Amino acid sequence: MDIFGGLVQLGNLFGIGSSAPADPPAPVTPEPTITPAPVIAPNVERIHDAFTTNDMSERSGGSIHPMTREGASGMIGNYVVETGKPNLHELDITEDGNGNEGRGMGQYSHTRREPYLRALDAHVRNGGNPNDVNFQLQYAADEYAGKHDPGGRSLSGWTRSLSGETDGMSSKNAALHLRKEYFAPSDPHDDRRIKAAQQVDSQIQQRDQRIEQLARKANLKNSSLAHVGHRGVDGRYWAGDYYKWQSPESFKKLIGY
Repeated sequence: MDIFGGLVQLGNLFGIGSSAPADPPAPVTPEPTITPAPVIAPNVERIHDAFTTNDMSERSGGSIHPMTREGASGMIGNYVVETGKPNLHELDITEDGNGNEGRGMGQYSHTRREPYLRALDAHVRNGGNPNDVNFQLQYAADEYAGKHDPGGRSLSGWTRSLSGETDGMSSKNAALHLRKEYFAPSDPHDDRRIKAAQQVDSQIQQRDQRIEQLARKANLKNSSLAHVGHRGVDGRYWAGDYYKWQSPESFKKLIGY
């Protein structure tokens, strides 16, 4: 063995010249879990948002107060049963089998039916769609605000049921309260109203969780994460100092909803 080979063997024996142990791999930070998007009908989401933001309050001149998520879910649960349409795609529904049948999203009947039909006729003559969600929401707001009251007699605003009475209620209790105080149907169908209200409430809660998670993941610049994704009473979302306030639609695109 030559001198060089002997030196290599001695170096290996005493650890001289050997390769340093590799650094341990850096820990991998798992991606945050993102709640999946709920399957929620566009009109269900649109009407729910109208009652939880300032939309219906502004439409009614302040008579209708913004609702909690649970209160609005109770409202939607009633609309679903009144129309018989879980997706609320068709809204100008005529009730069958009743001499003074209900009509429209709120199934307006008796003294509430004729004012609705007059407003509907004017809307259609102007080229409007009877199932247009904006028409249906505006009529509900106008009726509650007293714009269709006959001879000074309040059609629905007198109940005060949309003026904060559901605050603090669960979606179940809100559905029952609104059925009794606002809709007053001939057949209560309470089990169906509760089921629909709780289903909508779960969908909206899932949507809100997903929006919050995606907003934080997007790490929008120039704003505290505590404020990114915050929703104002006007229905828009705060997207940071650079993007400022966004509509729900544009905000969802921004965060990749």
